[in-house]
Amino acid sequence: MPNIEVYAHMTFPLLALWSGCVYEDRSNCPPDGGGGGPLPVDTRNKVAYVNLRAIDFDSQSDITLQSIDDATLYFFTPDGRFIQQTVIPKEDVMSDFIIIFKDYDYDKAIISAWGNIAELVEVQPIDEGGYSSTDFLSLMDSDIEGWNNCPGEMFYGTETFDVTPYEGEIPTTRADDENIVYKTFNITQKNARINIVVRGLPQGSTNNDYYFGLNRQNLGYDYNGEAYWDPADQTDIRESGQFNNKGEYITPAPFYLIHDFPQLTRNNCMILTLYKTGETRAGDTEVTSVIQDGYGQLISLQQAKTTNVLVVLDPATQAVIRVEIVITDWDDIYQWSEI
Repeated sequence: MPNIEVYAHMTFPLLALWSGCVYEDRSNCPPDGGGGGPLPVDTRNKVAYVNLRAIDFDSQSDITLQSIDDATLYFFTPDGRFIQQTVIPKEDVMSDFIIIFKDYDYDKAIISAWGNIAELVEVQPIDEGGYSSTDFLSLMDSDIEGWNNCPGEMFYGTETFDVTPYEGEIPTTRADDENIVYKTFNITQKNARINIVVRGLPQGSTNNDYYFGLNRQNLGYDYNGEAYWDPADQTDIRESGQFNNKGEYITPAPFYLIHDFPQLTRNNCMILTLYKTGETRAGDTEVTSVIQDGYGQLISLQQAKTTNVLVVLDPATQAVIRVEIVITDWDDIYQWSEI
């Protein structure tokens, strides 16, 4: 059974665990050849050299570690079967790693890395031998009944690495072998962000008079980083806004969302609704609901981008006059003119 050891800063092992199908008589193990069969055994040691970096999606420059609490590495065989995982603490995220594969019968391995998944999302465990297409994480229920939490600022990256046999003792420090070449492995922002501006609400309204509701069918990500969805299910996110000095009702700061599916359609896009608050939730009323701008462009939530949405209402009737959508880089907030 494969056994993986991870050395950060080339000083000490972060992980030294074996995994695989562990039933003694193997009667409960999945069959070979599909659905996550038992992993083949090879007694040779193999090694991969990895330089883990956290970078900005747009500039490709290193980001500060203040943005990342930790990173979890998930190891898969080349055909996507899960081996095991390990958590990299914050101080070791931007490091070189020597990864030793024991009893491993492949010349490559896939590493999927996720940062900041400890809070606000629910991680689905994966069984040994399970496939990377398995649903990975989903949004947690919020403290308000019927609503889901937004995810935090998650980071993600995946890469296929060569794992090569090593003759003799495997070096675990740079001093042991000055010829080591590390392959860079980048993780970057995973989610989308949204910034919302509404104009035309009645003067004298207060922050608590309204809130935003976001309805979507994408439930989370699989281990490959792909958004997954279920037409029979959905997520509903509630976000409070506030009035600025221009009388616009806005999101105080952009918030994070699971990004879109590769094929965005009217059936799986996000629905943005502005609600008027009642005495109870049953008394809340819909002011307006939009899914697209005036040109038919759907509200698109792209990885590591900020979606800026402007909704202009008729002050007298509260009917929608105009909707504009502008996609900007991660850290940029679009500012509309007052016309």
